Amino acid sequence: MIAPASILLVASASAAPPGRLAVVALDFTYPHASFRLTLYSTGGRAQTTLVRASASSPLTRVAAPAWSADGRLLYFTGSGPEHEGERFHYLDSDVYAVDPASRRVRRLTHTRDAANA
Repeated sequence: MIAPASILLVASASAAPPGRLAVVALDFTYPHASFRLTLYSTGGRAQTTLVRASASSPLTRVAAPAWSADGRLLYFTGSGPEHEGERFHYLDSDVYAVDPASRRVRRLTHTRDAANA
């Protein structure tokens, strides 16, 4: 049996509100992976999970978190389910914003290719 593992990808903290880091965590338990966009204190304690993404949810992946200039919103790219193209598989991706206070997520773009922009 393969043991569960977590990999943390830390967003830039330079524009973050004081004392908070936005982190995308990849939880991998063979054969499935899930992603969490979570706020941590600068001391390393998890505060709030804002977004969860997995194969069974509308968002299957989250990445590239970045704080708004005023520190009130957190932007990120989100991907939907994998699609099969003529010669390859691909993920639609767009830019989203989440309000940490309400955990309300809004889709900001409809390009389906934000990860490559």
